Amino acid sequence: MNIPIETYTILVECVLAFYYFHQTLRPVYPSVWKMLGIYVCYFGLLLFTTAYTPLFPRLGIIGLFLFLCYYEYLKRPAFQTIYAIILFFAAAMFADLISGFILAKLGIPIDEIMGISVGRLVYNTTAKLTHMLLLVILSACTQLHYDSHALLHAIPLILCNTASIFILSVQFESFMSTKQYIPFAISTIGMLLINIVICSYTEFVKRTYELQKRELCMEEQLKHQEKYYQDVIVHQEESRSLWHDMKKYMLAMETLVSENHQAEAAQQLTSLKKNFESLDHMIHTGNPIVDGILNYGMKKAQNADIPIDFDLWIDPDLKVSPLDFYIILGNTMDNAIEACCAIPDTESPSITCTLRQKNHILFYEISNPVPSSPVKKAGNIHGYGLENVKECVRRNNGFFSINTENQTFRVTITLNV
Repeated sequence: MNIPIETYTILVECVLAFYYFHQTLRPVYPSVWKMLGIYVCYFGLLLFTTAYTPLFPRLGIIGLFLFLCYYEYLKRPAFQTIYAIILFFAAAMFADLISGFILAKLGIPIDEIMGISVGRLVYNTTAKLTHMLLLVILSACTQLHYDSHALLHAIPLILCNTASIFILSVQFESFMSTKQYIPFAISTIGMLLINIVICSYTEFVKRTYELQKRELCMEEQLKHQEKYYQDVIVHQEESRSLWHDMKKYMLAMETLVSENHQAEAAQQLTSLKKNFESLDHMIHTGNPIVDGILNYGMKKAQNADIPIDFDLWIDPDLKVSPLDFYIILGNTMDNAIEACCAIPDTESPSITCTLRQKNHILFYEISNPVPSSPVKKAGNIHGYGLENVKECVRRNNGFFSINTENQTFRVTITLNV
């Protein structure tokens, strides 16, 4: 065993493992140092099992270690973790087979591939490039359910990996004629490192874009909260004013009744009822985040003359991120209102919204009639639409479904809270 070559290969495998499991399992990391400690242990385990353990026991030991790390320590779902580990190992084995086939076509003997010379370096580098290519494709396909553009984003990485494998084969042919080992080794390792850096940078750009989207959402949420608290202040002032005038109303009605002015007394009573009813036009669930979002949506619907039928009951201390609440409730309510605005007033469109909690299950459903023509989205936030909603639901280990039946569009979401 060529220790420098195998150590370099294991180091690259650690980087690939972190990249793939970060993409597919999306864990919440406790700290950088703890994750670094996990992968240092992973590196040591790979080094030991490569030197002293046969293939299948080695896969079992490594698989168990990864499962304990991501399931027990990082609290990822058991089935999802097992599935990701199996795919990772399957991709590695396919990469080894593909690389062996490519190098055999280039005329490298099997003894050299399995030896300790330059053939082993070429084989390991080709295998890791191919493994990286397969992991990029697998990660993109895994995320297709949540991000319809995931495969499109992966195309530059796929092209880069494929081109690197081709360049590596050309370099090897050049090496066979020149026999300059050190330049070839440096360029081969450099090619792999360049691919790793490109993948890392692409992930960084993607994360930066997602953070910008979240900042926009938070700005919108802040506006909704500010509007909600302004409405609360106005509502409290109206309440104080009404209670202050209550004695005057009662005294006026007593005087009218005693003087037998029944019609005027009834008119005063009707006016008093209307004033009280106006105080009930705000939603109070006990959770200020939910109240702010729903009151904003209700006011927006009222301005468009769209009635909303609410069925609400939740725990005031609901353990869901305010940003996730805004994305889920805000996007779906805006979509429902925009759909109703595209329907003629003669059809009297309306919205039904249910948000109820039972134990640790939060049920949310919103439905609206389907417009005859497509709805044109407005603004930057709404453009993210249901894709962001799906991602929030997945992040909260929930269930998301869309159903269109009897000309009614319905979004149903359950979250584990």
